[in-house]
Amino acid sequence: MLDKEIKSLISLKTEGGYWDFKQEWPVNHDLLHDIICMANNLEDRDAYIIIGIADDGEVCGISDRNRKNQENLITFLRDKKFAGGVRPTVYVQTLEICDKVVDVIIIKNTMNTPYYLVEDYKGVFKGSIYTRVIDTNTPKTGNADIDKVEWLWKKRFGLIGSIQSKIERILSSDGWICEDAGEWNERFFNEHYPEVRIDPVISDKERLANDSEEYDDAYLGHNLAHDSFYWLYANRGFWNLTGNEKLTRKWYTIKWYGNKVYEFPTVKATRQPFDFVEPKSAFLNSEIGIMLDNVLGLGAYYSYFIKGNYEYLLFKMIRPLQADDNYMEKYGYYPGNRQKALCLNVVPVFESEVEYETFIKYIFENNTCFKSKFDDIDIDDMFSGGEMRNDPRIGQSLKLGKLMVIWLERWRMCEMVP
Repeated sequence: MLDKEIKSLISLKTEGGYWDFKQEWPVNHDLLHDIICMANNLEDRDAYIIIGIADDGEVCGISDRNRKNQENLITFLRDKKFAGGVRPTVYVQTLEICDKVVDVIIIKNTMNTPYYLVEDYKGVFKGSIYTRVIDTNTPKTGNADIDKVEWLWKKRFGLIGSIQSKIERILSSDGWICEDAGEWNERFFNEHYPEVRIDPVISDKERLANDSEEYDDAYLGHNLAHDSFYWLYANRGFWNLTGNEKLTRKWYTIKWYGNKVYEFPTVKATRQPFDFVEPKSAFLNSEIGIMLDNVLGLGAYYSYFIKGNYEYLLFKMIRPLQADDNYMEKYGYYPGNRQKALCLNVVPVFESEVEYETFIKYIFENNTCFKSKFDDIDIDDMFSGGEMRNDPRIGQSLKLGKLMVIWLERWRMCEMVP
């Protein structure tokens, strides 16, 4: 996906409001200025500094001069004094275009604009707000026009942007309250942002009117395949030791000023003290050699979250609202933070779609080592009774998810095979 977009931008033979060509890696002070300008871009989207490209769009490839990998770049930014300690989120990805190597610095779009320094750095001045207009950066000795500065602050305060970006910001904010909606499930609202509500899809009244076995199967998900929700088995406390239990699925809808925007499911085991918002799911490339049990030619099944996406924001928001200290008194056990987080030991959380795609590519490129580590990984600390005893796919996905979480952490630190 990134490869296709970068090739398309290069083919334009000109720079733009969210992409810039560099023939080689800039020296540090120029690089910092470029990143700040792109992080404060006025297009309200991810931006790219494409290195190894001449100003006219000719692909010339990169040299090692001043070159940085992702770890180097993050360390470089970490040492700079940004206002509020909030720095641009960046990634480095290397592509092969026209048989030449090109580096792409990806600057993520966030609500944290404007980014600016509180301490001078080699001609990049504290307090100066830099941006990019069409294909031109604000000069280091200058400051963005007042209307551009106002726009960047409005972005931070959620006064501009799409409905989706506004809802994502509100989901990340404080002030959420869980309201009892009867035996069926809960409603959620934010005391600071009444324009957003999260309601159960089906009301209590409709539930009573449709109280039947068929209704329960269709809407509560009593016949859910447990191997699709393997991550719930990472927590022993969710299950009765008798095993063979039924999962419960619920559906909620996000409403913006009363209008439906997004619908999402949650799933819950018997003793689970909160609804688990279902993550994204995929199948591993079968060429890696970890195959889905009893399914010809299909790679093993795994799930994952992307930070900033609805699913992860909802998971983070709903979980602490439902699983609080009162459960100790009500249920006789304490769902502490460690217990709440156990499922994330087998569900990797990626910073972005780009990081996810890059990491999966990394696994594929190191498939022999990955398969070896998979064969050796231990999941004895996880639940091993009930449905799991009869379905080897649950154990397979637990092992795969645990290994992906471990590799992701190590890959971020040094980008080396563990």
